[in-house]
Amino acid sequence: MSRSRTKVIVIVLVLLVLVAAGIALRVGRRGVPRIHPAITLEGSVLNQDADPSKRTPIPGVTVTATRGQTELVRQTDPTGYFHVSFNGGIESGKDLTLTFVKTGYKTVEMTPTNPGDQLYIVQMEPVAAPSRPARAQREQPPAKLTAIKDVRVRYSFKNESTISVSAVAKEFMAPNKGNIPCGNLKPCSPDGKWKATLTILPIDTDPGNEFRNVRVSCIAGPCHFLRLDPPAFENGRTKLKISVLNWSDTAAFLVEADVVRRMVTNVVRQSYPFILGNTMNFALPPTSEAVSIEANVDGKLIIFPLGPTLDISWADCNVDTTTGGDQTYRCQLKGGYQF
Repeated sequence: MSRSRTKVIVIVLVLLVLVAAGIALRVGRRGVPRIHPAITLEGSVLNQDADPSKRTPIPGVTVTATRGQTELVRQTDPTGYFHVSFNGGIESGKDLTLTFVKTGYKTVEMTPTNPGDQLYIVQMEPVAAPSRPARAQREQPPAKLTAIKDVRVRYSFKNESTISVSAVAKEFMAPNKGNIPCGNLKPCSPDGKWKATLTILPIDTDPGNEFRNVRVSCIAGPCHFLRLDPPAFENGRTKLKISVLNWSDTAAFLVEADVVRRMVTNVVRQSYPFILGNTMNFALPPTSEAVSIEANVDGKLIIFPLGPTLDISWADCNVDTTTGGDQTYRCQLKGGYQF
């Protein structure tokens, strides 16, 4: 066999091997489905309106995410936020469908083209009341809407206040005889030269009271030759102790102090909600208690306690707590009512 012929045969065999390998690789790829990585979808559901300031969040929307045989169901929170996570293992090529359902709104269905690559801001259109035939409208008067007016929010919080109870003014003596060497008889003057006396004056007040703004002054005698220690408090500031070291003749002192009592009281406040269309919003501090809504309903002033269930006969309310603890309330009117 010639050398050229052998070279041609070798090239043909190499080409056949490459073609066979390519076919096997394509078959292998077709036989093993590609697995899509984990996907996270998040967004907000809002009321549809041309005015951005009226696109209020819609809580309680049922969000259903479907991909292949996998279906996940979530609910929007009080801010209209939703979060859906697929943990992977879903065959690629399957369409992902998001469906949003809530009573009183038209159902929204969407198929994201690049799932997880964007925030999904969904606007839901309220369902309009079905129009009645003209004849029926002439025969039946329109349904009366109950008017909700003069809406105010009442709440309370605990406040610690300090009130003045009385004042103390007490004179006392620090007795001693001056110019007596100390020797080894303590107490002595700070330099150890003269004999001294230590006078301690205790003053008590009633339980629950406290001493504040204590003032001690020397009013007679050799005030230079003595040491007055800072006032000491015991038993939660209900007991006051005054100490004087005197190494000269007797001196007179005056003690003055304020007596106060700390009290915890409930403070009631009112605020006015922001009303937009058929929705009202208001925020309260973290320490707020006994929240209620005061409103004029068809000419009658009524107080509606807003308990843990947030149940009001004329509105659906929900609350969202911020990271700082503030509570943001959102109430939407039920059918048959108007602000």
